[in-house]
Amino acid sequence: MTRSADRYAASFPREMATMPVRATSIGDNRYNDRFEVDIAPAWLTKSEKLARDSLAAVETIDRGQLKPSEQLSYDIFTSARRREIEGYQYPEQLLPFDQFDSTPNDFVQLGSGDSLQPFKTAK
Repeated sequence: MTRSADRYAASFPREMATMPVRATSIGDNRYNDRFEVDIAPAWLTKSEKLARDSLAAVETIDRGQLKPSEQLSYDIFTSARRREIEGYQYPEQLLPFDQFDSTPNDFVQLGSGDSLQPFKTAK
């Protein structure tokens, strides 16, 4: 694994712990017993710090020393983190409801036991 790939891989488990429903949606069931309220100030602070830390770690790599395929991965990763960080300046959490997505809707769907996190064990 290249140094740049190590940096991307290092941020992934922290992202999944911060976003347990996303983790479940991609088959990572380690966090099925968790639900993060992604409009809460504490979560927003933690999530923004994770994005900033991940970007800073990857930006220590000299992009010019990477192979073309690694440069593409670098560009995609850094672009996504920059967009994510930029998004924190807009208070999207103040508009938490729409017809497709909302924390209350998510909570009810997950709590039904028939959604992404089915009730298979007491935990």
